[in-house]
Order: sequence, then structure tokens, then C-alpha cells
Amino acid sequence: MHLRQHLDFWRKYFFSQPVQRSIKITCNEESRLQNYLRLESFEVPQDKLVSVNSIPPHKKTYYSYDWYRIFSSSDTRQCFYAFGDISTNLDYPGLTKSRPISPTSNNVLLPLETARHFDFITDNLTLKSKFNAAIWRGAAYQAHRKEFLTATANSKFGNFSDTSDITKNGGRKSTNFLSVRDQLKYKFIVSLEGNDVASNLKWIMASNSVAVMPKPKMETWFSERTLVANQHYVEISDDYSDIDEKIEYFLGHPNELKEINAEAKKYCQPFFNLERQYQLGMVIADRYFDLVKPY
Repeated sequence: MHLRQHLDFWRKYFFSQPVQRSIKITCNEESRLQNYLRLESFEVPQDKLVSVNSIPPHKKTYYSYDWYRIFSSSDTRQCFYAFGDISTNLDYPGLTKSRPISPTSNNVLLPLETARHFDFITDNLTLKSKFNAAIWRGAAYQAHRKEFLTATANSKFGNFSDTSDITKNGGRKSTNFLSVRDQLKYKFIVSLEGNDVASNLKWIMASNSVAVMPKPKMETWFSERTLVANQHYVEISDDYSDIDEKIEYFLGHPNELKEINAEAKKYCQPFFNLERQYQLGMVIADRYFDLVKPY
């Protein structure tokens, strides 16, 4: 996180007025809100609840900074919450960033860790001008990422490399690093889930490149479950075996690829306005507190 983001938070924390709570919600936003909170009523043990304003602003700053853009520092309502990369269903209904995609969930989503996940960039390259290939750079600590590298080792369209520390304890960095700007020179950018969702998916979809990935299994405020295969991204199998076939197909059908790119960028547009996301986060929080019953 940059110094500017720290200073901006503390200025708003001490001096700004709360974001306007009374807002008119669009049909699209209401559909998203119903997804973020997929429960009708629930109970949480009293000893699991904490005051909203008891969370230290410096605790996991990626999360707490967003938390205090949604909540007032004087808010004493009681909640259950979990910060971090949450990839399982919480034991009790609580406020968090991520969850597995399932019909119901105790995980009530808020726009958290936005400095990392909603860091959109400007892409000045056209889709047509980019390399006819796919790129992936990421830390292959998880088994499925290692499986991806093994399965695609002989890809004729792929430039895929692990950027994890070569010796993790010694902290020696991999030489495979490639900047986002350099990755954007490729028509296709692979997006692989990590501990929860893939953090690069948002900036890929907002760019003039196209995301390539298996069907998502995790979701955040970005509502990954609502993404449509071959409309918002190029979908590949869970074993990655068809990646060359899919890339070759879309290279041969540039108009279809262009349409996917346009639909992906359209999907991203509502998330560009972070203040609006915090307002919607307040709505979700209010609905959560209307439903939660201590016992």
C-alpha cells in the first residue's frame, strides 16, 4: 500500500463526514446485494460478537481501512467478522471479504482489501495490437497453481512462469517477474485463484486483454459467480488441458474475442466508483444487523 493511501485514510478517518447512507439502489445493484447476503435470518453466539468500532484501524490495514470507510468509528453495533483470505464457510454469519461459491453461505460480503483487488489501470494498447499468446505470472505456492504449470509446460501459446521466492526463508526473489504493463502486451492473461480469488482478475477484465481461467470457485464483492463463460472471460477446464485449443479458437475468431473484451469491461464499470461500493457496503451492513440475533 502506498503512503498516499495511508494518508488519505487517516485524513478521512479523523476529519471526513460519513458517506451518505440514503441512496437509490438500481436493479443491478439490488441483485448484487442479494448475492452478498444470502441468508434470511440467523443467530450468532454473544461471545462471538464484537463492536464494530473495536477493530483497530491499523489491524490488517488493507481491510481495516475499507472497514472504516463503511462504518463510523462511533458505531457500537455487534458483529462477527473475519479478515484475510477466507476460503471456507464461516462457523457463524459474519462480515468478510471472500467465500466459496455455494447456494447459501454464512460469509456476508463487504468491499474489503480494495487497494489490492480494485486497483484498475489504464491500458493504452489495443486488443488487436497485442501478442497472439497467453501470459501468466504468479506465486505457485498452491497445489492447483503448480498443476497448472505442469499441465501447460509444453503450451505453444503460453508464457507461464512461477514468481514465488526461490528460497522462501532466504527471501531470494524469482527472476521470472513481469510487470503488469508487460503482461498487458498479451491478448490473453491467465487468471488463477490463489488462497481465495484471483487478485488479477479485475484489472485483466478492465483492460484490453482477455482473462483466461477455469470456472471460478471463490467470490468476493466482484460477484465472480455471475461471470459468464466465453462472455466475460475465456473458460478453460479445471485440468487446464484445453488452454491451447481455446486460445487457438479465439485467435481464429477475433470478433468473438473483441466481444468478450467489451463485455468484460462493461462488467467492471460499476466497480470503478469506490465511494459507491462503500455506500452499498453500508446497505449490506444494515441488512446484516437487522437480521443478526445474539444468543
